[in-house]
Amino acid sequence: MSEINVTPMVDVMLVLLIIFMISAPLLDVGVPLDLPQSQAKSLDQDKEPLTISVNLQARFPANTQIGVEELIPKLQPSRRRGGE
Repeated sequence: MSEINVTPMVDVMLVLLIIFMISAPLLDVGVPLDLPQSQAKSLDQDKEPLTISVNLQARFPANTQIGVEELIPKLQPSRRRGGE
């Protein structure tokens, strides 16, 4: 038998088409929300994130070497937030 019966496939496709045609308009339904308005300011954040790279010898890369005395203040949270 060299012919393939495509009738069951067509039946399934037509059923899926009908299901999608019925369910598609229901997807647009939304719930109206009345969210509160806030007068708070946005948080002050650093523009550039702090990135630390250390090689296998536990040293910083040659082009960005800084001493420990410079690194510790940069890692403290109060300095990074811009306070105190």
